[in-house]
Amino acid sequence: MTWQEELRKLDEDYSSGKLSADDYTKRREQVLYSAVTRGTGEQQTAQSQTAAQPPEDDHASAGQQAGVNPSGTDQAQAGPDAPSDATQVFQAPASSPHGTPQQQGQTPQPDKEASQEATRAVPPPDSSAERTQFVSQGQLQQPPSPPGGFAQPHAQQQPYAPQQPPWNAPDDDSSPPWGGSEFPPVAPSSDADWVRQGPELFQGSGKGNGKSHAGTVLAGALALLVLAGIGIGAFFLLGNGGDEEGPAGTADPEPPAEEPPEEPEKLALPELAGSAEDHSHIEGFGDLPELNYLLDDELEIYEEAGARDVRFNVQHLPSDSTAIVLLVESAGEEDAAEAAEALREIQVGNGAEEVDDQPEGILTTEYGDDDKNQIRAHYASEDVIVRLEVVTTEGASTARDDYEDTLDAALEAMPADA
Repeated sequence: MTWQEELRKLDEDYSSGKLSADDYTKRREQVLYSAVTRGTGEQQTAQSQTAAQPPEDDHASAGQQAGVNPSGTDQAQAGPDAPSDATQVFQAPASSPHGTPQQQGQTPQPDKEASQEATRAVPPPDSSAERTQFVSQGQLQQPPSPPGGFAQPHAQQQPYAPQQPPWNAPDDDSSPPWGGSEFPPVAPSSDADWVRQGPELFQGSGKGNGKSHAGTVLAGALALLVLAGIGIGAFFLLGNGGDEEGPAGTADPEPPAEEPPEEPEKLALPELAGSAEDHSHIEGFGDLPELNYLLDDELEIYEEAGARDVRFNVQHLPSDSTAIVLLVESAGEEDAAEAAEALREIQVGNGAEEVDDQPEGILTTEYGDDDKNQIRAHYASEDVIVRLEVVTTEGASTARDDYEDTLDAALEAMPADA
């Protein structure tokens, strides 16, 4: 039964309650000590076998010497004159693996008288027995050597050689005692790195050390790049100052640039209800005479005011009244005001009556008979001469209502000067 099996049996007995804790501890120490002692004895036996094997030539020479000297005496004792106190060196015969001297023919026997006073040179105990020996995994730990050292089986100390197991020796069981069949065996490691500690872990281990170091540096650099990318992404995603932003996490869009307000139309016609006639062919003051709308005196007053651009519109109102609007640009504001006064005088001279209670700056005249009613007004809006007229056959009241609506729309488009 191997020491591993003994330990396993102790564990089973202890777990089942057959052994107490003290008995289990004592017996376990005994098994471990016997295993260490057994391993040490096998190691010393293997060393003895290695050192005790002489070459075949030595066996032959030993036999020849035994045949030449059958008396069994050493050549150093050939003469009677040899001093009895001479120092002779005898090499102790190597012992066999079982501790018995190996027979090499007939070993010469020294002279009795010479051997009584002979001094044997015994080599001192090898100090290497107390040296710290490196024990690899799978090799049993040897007990410490005694102060005087272990007794050497032969005089000549052989250099330490790696232990080789016997040819038919079973493989070492490296599995732990508690493993049993439930756990796989722990494979012995041929690498001695498992016993290194401290700074030894960072020393080069030979082949592949440079590649592993370069791989470590590369992995660290990649980790730093990944962390930097995450930080930059979070910075742009969450903002750089914690400022509050819109619900979508983006800055509020800038309002569109305001378009410059359109300049008011120089000659703006009022917006009136009903339908308008097409007079788009009237592009300038020179086109007015062909309309036969103005008298010659009225055309002359417009020319004296420096008439330029013209807009003309005829609107048929829903009440069957007709509204006429004429806008003429003059040379200036004073010219426009004087022309409005002159045009009113022409209306009064032709039999129209002035209308009171009009807004400031509005010059209004009225004419009516049984067939139709006509209300006409002139005023100046900066440098523009405004003329508006309402004609109806529906009576004076209808004419007055349509006139007031048309005047309000005209003042909104072209305000009158005060």
